[in-house]
Amino acid sequence: MPQRKMLAVAVIVGLAIIAARWHGFAAEEKVDPAARAANAKARRDAAKKVYEASWQRHLHAPDDLPMDLTYFHGWSVRWLQAERDLGPSKAEQIAALEGHMKRMQFFKDLLDKAVQDRQAPLYEADVGNFFVLEAEDWLAAVKAEQK
Repeated sequence: MPQRKMLAVAVIVGLAIIAARWHGFAAEEKVDPAARAANAKARRDAAKKVYEASWQRHLHAPDDLPMDLTYFHGWSVRWLQAERDLGPSKAEQIAALEGHMKRMQFFKDLLDKAVQDRQAPLYEADVGNFFVLEAEDWLAAVKAEQK
């Protein structure tokens, strides 16, 4: 008897998962493409403003906003995601990923110099290196899909 109950529960759970997935697909189809594009554009613009304004604040008042690459990486990724949502073509995806990679390379170069000048601990260079490698990997994956 317990096996029958387990089988019944498994069937019910399986059907619930299928129904939930089906409902999710149907909900995605109902989303207005123009509304999604407007949302993506607004998110891109907001992320870009936060990223750029934060960098300017850091330059002018470094004690108020210390150099924290994870903070800038997070805003760069939000900017990247919005750009990818905004431009679905492979060329637009690649351009968005290249923009993120350039932003990460900029910070890697800054951190490498700071480490070289003994203004930052050695591991800071690894942080910058990781984020560049991550961006390169994401870009390579999209380029590989193109073939």
